[in-house]
Amino acid sequence: MRTSIKFTRHNLAWTERFVKDNPKISRTKLSIILCEKNDWKSSTGKLKDVDCRKEMNRLEKEEGLKIFPPSRPAPNFRKKRDYSKINLSFPDVSCSLSELGGIEFIRVDNVELSTIWHYLMAKYHYLGEAYLYGQQVRYLIKSYDYGWLGGLSFSSSSWSLEYRDRIIDLTKEQRVKGLSQIACNSRFLILPTVKVKNLASYVLSNIVKNLLVDWEQHYGVRLQYLETFVDSSLYQGTCYKAAGWTYIGQTKGRGRNDVKRESKKTVKDVYLFPLSKGAQKILSKAKDKDYFNSKPTPKDWVEEEFARVNLGDKRLDARLMTGVRDFFNNPGADIPEICNGETAKLKGIYRLFDNEKVNMDKILKPHYDSTIKRIREKKEDVILAVQDTTELDYTTQPKKKGSGYLNSNKLGFILHDTMLFSESGIPWGLADIQLWARDEKDFGKKSKRAKLPIEQKESNKWLVSYNRSDQIQKMCPDTKIVSVGDRESDIYELYFEKHRLKGKAEILVRSEKTRSRRCDEGNIWEVLPSEPVYTHIKVDIPRSGSRKARTAKVSVRTKRVKLKPPHLKKDLPSLEVTCIYLKEEDYDASVVKNPLEWMLSTTVKVTDEKSLLQVVGWYSTRWGIESYHKTLKSGCNIEDRQFGDNNSTENCLAIDLIVAWKIACLTKLGREVPDIDCSVFFEECEWKALVCYHTEDIPPDKPPTLKESVLMVAKLGGFLGRKGDGMPGVKKMWKGLQKLDYIVEMWLIMSKLNGNKKEITLRCKDTYG
Repeated sequence: MRTSIKFTRHNLAWTERFVKDNPKISRTKLSIILCEKNDWKSSTGKLKDVDCRKEMNRLEKEEGLKIFPPSRPAPNFRKKRDYSKINLSFPDVSCSLSELGGIEFIRVDNVELSTIWHYLMAKYHYLGEAYLYGQQVRYLIKSYDYGWLGGLSFSSSSWSLEYRDRIIDLTKEQRVKGLSQIACNSRFLILPTVKVKNLASYVLSNIVKNLLVDWEQHYGVRLQYLETFVDSSLYQGTCYKAAGWTYIGQTKGRGRNDVKRESKKTVKDVYLFPLSKGAQKILSKAKDKDYFNSKPTPKDWVEEEFARVNLGDKRLDARLMTGVRDFFNNPGADIPEICNGETAKLKGIYRLFDNEKVNMDKILKPHYDSTIKRIREKKEDVILAVQDTTELDYTTQPKKKGSGYLNSNKLGFILHDTMLFSESGIPWGLADIQLWARDEKDFGKKSKRAKLPIEQKESNKWLVSYNRSDQIQKMCPDTKIVSVGDRESDIYELYFEKHRLKGKAEILVRSEKTRSRRCDEGNIWEVLPSEPVYTHIKVDIPRSGSRKARTAKVSVRTKRVKLKPPHLKKDLPSLEVTCIYLKEEDYDASVVKNPLEWMLSTTVKVTDEKSLLQVVGWYSTRWGIESYHKTLKSGCNIEDRQFGDNNSTENCLAIDLIVAWKIACLTKLGREVPDIDCSVFFEECEWKALVCYHTEDIPPDKPPTLKESVLMVAKLGGFLGRKGDGMPGVKKMWKGLQKLDYIVEMWLIMSKLNGNKKEITLRCKDTYG
């Protein structure tokens, strides 16, 4: 509920006395008296009596105040209009813009024009004549030669819009004032009988002058921005792009009144248009540079990662960052140990997890933003959005509120995550997290679930992740985003989702043999093996359980096919994909019990051997997310976290997710970019304490390389570092980081005792010879 009216204690006390003395007064009259008494007026000099009544309703509903007169039900202004008596003819126009002739924009300011406008929207606009909220200005588009061509409207802006608010730095305190300078292009219609190229972009470009004058004259406010929403499943927003509007992101699908966060609305693209030079400068920075990066240089990776955190209270923001540092310094430990037994810190982290203002989405949002920022900065040709599912088993703990079944004898949650990897396997960060609990009532009802639409099944997780990948593709147009999934993701609806959205992000999945995926020539598992061998390659297969790591020699066959929809979904179209069939050859059957046999399906067109090998390499990178899950469970011990309620469990999990990513990223970067300065990841006290511990000498002024630091941390975790050992894995890293925390703590204590918080002079050798 948007209003700038705020009742003080004095206002409330006066109102209570006044209503007692005048018991028959209505809220409308009371609001007018209050506005006159307190000089609550708009910029045009009109009383803010409507805002005053809104605030009365809010105080009564949210804070339980009963000092105002009883409210009466509002009259219904939304009755459907009767258009049966309207007799309008609309032109069939098919010509160029220059041939169309003169166009005028007519302000809708009387009943007759309003009826025409509503009729056009009701009959031709896909949203119909839905009610427009708040302030509004409407126009009809008319040709001098042909008559009515369409109509459009501008109304009050959205109350909360994540990417817009970040671009223009619209804080909670500035919201009421700032939003009054933003209008939303809530309706735009060119009649379907009017086929004039570039007419829509022409209208959007030229209506601005009229709007600025009319809006300021009517509401006394000079507009700075225009916003609009485009349903990407129906339109591509071409006319807005041609008129100079900038795509800034997507909505969450929550709509105006989604207080329960059910997200039942359609996800839409958001476009923004600046109306002044200052606004243009802000938006150009967002477009050309990076609107996620507008804060001062961070002091460490935590500050950088949470540059855009907003939990509604700066103290909560600071507490969150402190908690992330502590969790990273001692991954896998229980929370009292993580807090070093400090009572204040322990209470702080538990209060953070239990706070109603804090939830998993709010903790992860700044990390998502930082991930996109890294992708934009790296400007890599390809980024792999690898998605996978894992189970969080809490069976041994007291049943958590909100948890569900995993199978017949296990309880917990299902976690589906999407991680963005470089082609070389560097995890740049999480892009999407889906967490849910299965309803125990649905256990054993597999046959019924098969008949449900995809939106009501767990399989929808793959489509949600793809949608997120396609959003990132739009924000990173210079990078190809490829959504990668294992055999479970081999569902036809995933390919159709790309077709339905006209998505730019690509898809790569490993096909499941039992699903009998068919093309025009037959079952792909029968068609591909009969194709000639395209090439032979070597694939590195990592160790898994009792299976030893090995390098497999495989033959590769490929074919572009048209996949047919499943027999229960015959109404869906056939879709083109590239199938790649890999089969291991020349292997020792006594050693290799399960030879490699893959069928990869991708929307990417494979044109030569180089692109073929590239696609196979992309799928090999998928193992990185399994390693991440191992870090999450074994390194961070998330399944041992004990909380009684669901919200605290999710908030703690959000921090562990980010910490596990950082450990995996640090391990991989130690291999890929070993020569960079370790101060990128380690604070000064950390790398100095680490060097001092290993060398038993005064640390140098210059920090060691990242490779040297990673090896030293891994040795703390038990890594031997022998000649043939290579670089350490994530297991040794998280163990080493746990020990490093204690070393740094002792370093700081000794530094303080020595009179210098940054350095400690070792005199042991001099003293004892």
